[in-house]
Amino acid sequence: MNEKQNQEQQMYFEKDIKEEILEICLQIFPYPQPYPVQIECMKNIINSLTEKQNLLFQSPTGTGKTLVTICSALAYAEKNPNVQVLVLTRTNEQINGFIKEIRKINKYPKINRYSILAGRGQFCLNLDDFKKYFEKQGIQKSKFNKHLTQQCNDRCKKTKCESHQSLSAPDMSIFSGSKCVNITQRVFLEKKEQQGCQCCPHFQIYKKMIKKRKKQNLKSDLHFPLVSQDYNQPFTLPDIEDMKNLFEQQDLGCPFYFNKLATRSAKLVFSTYNYIIKQNILGNIKELFEGEVIVIFDEAHNLPEQAEQEQSIKMQQKYWDSLDSTLKQVQKVFNKGNLSNQNINNLYRNVHNIICKDIEEEASYFKLSLQNKIKDGESTDTESDKSDSQINQNEDNEDNDDVEKPLPKFKHVKYTKQVSQEDQKQSKKKFYQYIQFSSQDLYDKINAIIFYNGQQPENSDENIKKIQKYVFDVKQNKNYTFPEMEEIFEIYQELRRKEVFDFFSNFQSHFLSIKEDCESLQYLFDEKNQKEIKPFCSLFSDKDIVQKFELLNVNDIKQAQSFIDKLTKVFTMLQYLKKVIKVFTEQQKNDSKSKNDAQNHIFVVENNQFYEANPDDLNNLKKFGEQLKLKYIQKIWFFFYRLIKLRKMYNYNEDPIYLQNHYISLLRGEYSPVPILQIGCLSASYLFKKIYKKISISSLILTSGTLEPFELIQKSLALQFQTYSSPHIINSETNLFTQFISYYNDQEISFSMKKLENEDDKNNIFYQSQLAINFITDKFNEYTNQVKQKGGIVIFFKSYSMLQQYSNLIKSTQGNGFYYFVETRDANEFKDRYSFYKQLIQQNKSNCIFLAVNRGKLSEGIDLKDDLCRVVILFGVPYPCLTDPYIVCKRTHAQLYLKESQWYKKETVKIVNQSAGRCIRYKDDWGCIFFLDSQYYSEKNIYQHISKWILEGQKTKMKQNYEWTQNYSQFLQNKATEFNQKDYF
Repeated sequence: MNEKQNQEQQMYFEKDIKEEILEICLQIFPYPQPYPVQIECMKNIINSLTEKQNLLFQSPTGTGKTLVTICSALAYAEKNPNVQVLVLTRTNEQINGFIKEIRKINKYPKINRYSILAGRGQFCLNLDDFKKYFEKQGIQKSKFNKHLTQQCNDRCKKTKCESHQSLSAPDMSIFSGSKCVNITQRVFLEKKEQQGCQCCPHFQIYKKMIKKRKKQNLKSDLHFPLVSQDYNQPFTLPDIEDMKNLFEQQDLGCPFYFNKLATRSAKLVFSTYNYIIKQNILGNIKELFEGEVIVIFDEAHNLPEQAEQEQSIKMQQKYWDSLDSTLKQVQKVFNKGNLSNQNINNLYRNVHNIICKDIEEEASYFKLSLQNKIKDGESTDTESDKSDSQINQNEDNEDNDDVEKPLPKFKHVKYTKQVSQEDQKQSKKKFYQYIQFSSQDLYDKINAIIFYNGQQPENSDENIKKIQKYVFDVKQNKNYTFPEMEEIFEIYQELRRKEVFDFFSNFQSHFLSIKEDCESLQYLFDEKNQKEIKPFCSLFSDKDIVQKFELLNVNDIKQAQSFIDKLTKVFTMLQYLKKVIKVFTEQQKNDSKSKNDAQNHIFVVENNQFYEANPDDLNNLKKFGEQLKLKYIQKIWFFFYRLIKLRKMYNYNEDPIYLQNHYISLLRGEYSPVPILQIGCLSASYLFKKIYKKISISSLILTSGTLEPFELIQKSLALQFQTYSSPHIINSETNLFTQFISYYNDQEISFSMKKLENEDDKNNIFYQSQLAINFITDKFNEYTNQVKQKGGIVIFFKSYSMLQQYSNLIKSTQGNGFYYFVETRDANEFKDRYSFYKQLIQQNKSNCIFLAVNRGKLSEGIDLKDDLCRVVILFGVPYPCLTDPYIVCKRTHAQLYLKESQWYKKETVKIVNQSAGRCIRYKDDWGCIFFLDSQYYSEKNIYQHISKWILEGQKTKMKQNYEWTQNYSQFLQNKATEFNQKDYF
């Protein structure tokens, strides 16, 4: 058989496979007769999956793209058992929307073999208690999630609570098949209300369940039961809230951790973008997926931008303030001049003692390790014995991408002596996931000598050489005695104490040196220097970038590197100090006798004042440790690490593409209330390289109604994609009214900057637009009165500033039977307002108008079907903001390097299409779309890229007459007649 015949046979074979998968897909699909458009979509998706290609799948709202994509992927996974399907969306609310979609699938028995990867804020069964605690502590709502994670971890670590020793593992048969569970009542575990209990009973149940499965060697797949919230309601697949009720009522443990467990065997996994885009979460997802994964990003039109922005690094004045505050706290405790103060002396003495104790434990660990090597031989060297610095080096070799290093250095002795085995395991994983920055100290050197035969330089301290020689002799089975070993490690302790205390004793010199290096940046952030330091943004490939290097004091690479080295040493020692204090205080807190051993009263430094905070030494030590704020020091370090890297590249003409894809900017003055210095990224490819390293992706599918232009997405992600655009299934002639309003009363309506410069012109433009809106709303009000059914109108403004500017004026003209809502930036407040908006319409109480913003919360991911949105008005053209450095540099980058001169306008149209599509959500839905700005029609690069199905809804194509008002009235009259006839029959 020749090569041509082989190729033909392979083609026939692939065709048979695709047809077989399509047949499975049609069986899974919940409707017996899919639309021809949907079948064509399935064929294109299956084609990409079988060829293991990526796909950009553009399909208008209402075509059922979510259900079609999921069914196609499940059909492929059914044919390929080692494949899982990961569906990602922007919000947790949209995950619940996906669950509603898959509830329609009733012919696929494995559909309940799914999982939801959501955060603790969605799943935690102790959430109400935590919120009350946070409110009492005065913690801002925006920081609840951060503190929730910390509190959850703390509770999960407490495993010796006597109150919950009687807890038992749940009956796992509930997850074995198609079970049905009624969750009509919300109950609360009495176990968690035990007085003085500090652990999490739900996590304890989960741990017992894991232990039981391991003991019984249970490897069966986990299937969620069907649930019902009411005796009169059918049983359905549980969404996030249902899972919380199910796990709490049935004592099934923690839904957060259980869903992670279920992910390993799930066919279908739902999550938000954060699990992939956020780099600190991405590191933990690899272990959840063992085989190949089909990754589906829903509503992916903004995905490249989100991936690019996620890689930005920012620096603000508060970072320097935090650094300054932390250094001052340490300086006061270790400054010899303050030791005459008895109160500070007490604190210093306690810190000194616990450091000495910690160094003793280090020596004990080394002695024990060396004895084990003598006993077992060199074969005992394992991956788990590696020192921190060696782990860092290996990680550097494995993955040299830029990753922020947020984790503190964890001394080896700490997680062998003071931390549980499970925590050790987790800490190890985190070491491998992040490149650490750390200067090598004596601990690292001795660790390297014992485990890796590390060689010290010729000019090393004689005592270090003595330790090294002794270790080598012992490992070669030469005679040794325990007194000799004790003597050697006494030397180690002496050297280690000298290293640590010499550093802190000379802390003032380190402190002042760093402060001097920071003076130029302090000048940059100082509000007094706004006239001298103007806002700027520049690509690193630009010629004028050298001036920015000089301004940021990194023109001299050696000098900049010296600053990094000094900051690294300070940070490393502060990490050590903070960790020693934390481990000691946590250990003592768990010791019931620790309070009886409390020493004299001690004074604490806070806000530059000395006061008697608490007579308990333990509390004061803990408070001092908490005052060492290291997060912002890490951010400063990483900012300069990236800046110096880019500076070196520019200096030696290295990797020009990397330079082209990055920019630096300073926002200040009228552009930002707080000066912000930022290094930004203009390519999503760097993040997606990391994603592909963590997950074995079979195919990557990006879906949205507005993905075009496809080539920009492909260039940003640096991936090859097949593309497919599906036509709309609605009848635009009968179900859509589209109108471009360029004039009203013979007056042009244009919200261009030029037109708005003159105050009189601006007032007239708004007045005419207001009259046009009044006409639209009045006619809609007449329609709702005819059909006796209330409805909603959404007005999208091009920016929050325009919304605020005009909202009061628009609302002042109400009195026409409408209830007005205004979109806010606060997510919780918006959720409450939208819920009320929805309630008023669905309960037929009032017509509503929601004033929203393009690219805001209402423009994406919310299903405004039927009467929730019958009319959309786009108030002004939503051009991206040209005061945003990302937009400015992205525009320049597209023109220079992507050869895309129309990027700015194409990006604008993408936003327009997304907002306009809010009023049509399925085949028989109907709505009206108004473009209120002459620029929509006059700017051909905007008009010609508006979605075809929207343009097909035009009934009047002339731009300067009143014919559209008659056509709009007639369209609504026709819809009223249809409604009443339908209601009659």
